[in-house]
Amino acid sequence: MFVGQAPGWEEDKAGLPWVGQAGQFLAAVMEMVGIPSAQAYMTNLVKCYPGKKRGGGGDAEPPPYAIEACSNWFKEEYDRIQPACIVAVGAVAMRYFGIPGGVNLNAGRLFHTPQWGPVLVIRHPAGIMRRPAEAPAFITQFHAIHTTLAGPLTPPPFEEVS
Repeated sequence: MFVGQAPGWEEDKAGLPWVGQAGQFLAAVMEMVGIPSAQAYMTNLVKCYPGKKRGGGGDAEPPPYAIEACSNWFKEEYDRIQPACIVAVGAVAMRYFGIPGGVNLNAGRLFHTPQWGPVLVIRHPAGIMRRPAEAPAFITQFHAIHTTLAGPLTPPPFEEVS
């Protein structure tokens, strides 16, 4: 289950999450590393577009009251999907799941949360599109998702050699 902060204007207009440029980039990276985007559930914490940042530079973060207003709806989605793992896309989603610190520090790390289970943090693809030099690290974060979903590795039994 991939969880972002809020829809962009393209998603808000279409009424579907992750269909804009950032969502298309996210799906392309998922496919590239072997995570079929058709098998992932994509959603946002807030269900309406929060508008542009003042002064430009992307979309505004949803205000806390908007996140609170949509929290029951998100919890119903979570209960219905029962994901094996949540992928928190960006800092707003990361903080919602109770993970402290910065998104750059936590990107690619798995956290075991009491309420939500395993939560893996990744940077937001919109930010990567603005800073292409960070793309290799972003792709590495997806390998962490793949590893998390694969589960623990069981070593083969030890055989003594005489």
